[in-house]
Amino acid sequence: GIKASFSSFGPTADGRTKPEVAAMGQSVYVASGSAYAFANGTSFSSPLVAAVACQILQANPDLTPMEVRQVLMDTASQSDTPDNSLGYGIVNAGEAVDRALSMIIVGLDDERPATRQDLTIDSSFPNPSTNSATLTIGSITSRTVAIEVYDVAGRIVLSVERQLLHEGQNRFTVSTSELSSGLYLVRVSAPDAVAFKQLAVIN
Repeated sequence: GIKASFSSFGPTADGRTKPEVAAMGQSVYVASGSAYAFANGTSFSSPLVAAVACQILQANPDLTPMEVRQVLMDTASQSDTPDNSLGYGIVNAGEAVDRALSMIIVGLDDERPATRQDLTIDSSFPNPSTNSATLTIGSITSRTVAIEVYDVAGRIVLSVERQLLHEGQNRFTVSTSELSSGLYLVRVSAPDAVAFKQLAVIN
């Protein structure tokens, strides 16, 4: 994205990166009292970020305000290379919701959520799936994981024999042909990490 000319730059006086995230605020097509028009300003970008924060909390209501803030920054467009122009980048609603879902713990009180640098389910293809879904799983180290699929009631409806992950990207195909149409949660777990991904099935 291109920073609007009227936007301010960081850092703060004490050296912190600012802004933290960015969203569309120039040439936004908006509704007025009687017509539609283009307008500029943080009055339009701020509600976009607030809406994504609401989506994050809908996906995972247990997150604290600071965790919501961290999810927004970690999933923005330049999270690996923040600067004082766009901060951590333009917010990404889809990535943010997936990250919030990955921080849900299903039936285990002693596990901690995975982070992007630890264990992730980066994609599920196709989604929605019919007969099968191919999972792309990222890991920072070689480890053995369990792959399970949960229904919306939290019941395990599919369990895959433990698989060995190598460092980097790994692909595994799971059969969904016996599952009813609906939404499911894929859980990939290791002794020290867990990750989740939403999966839709149409059969």
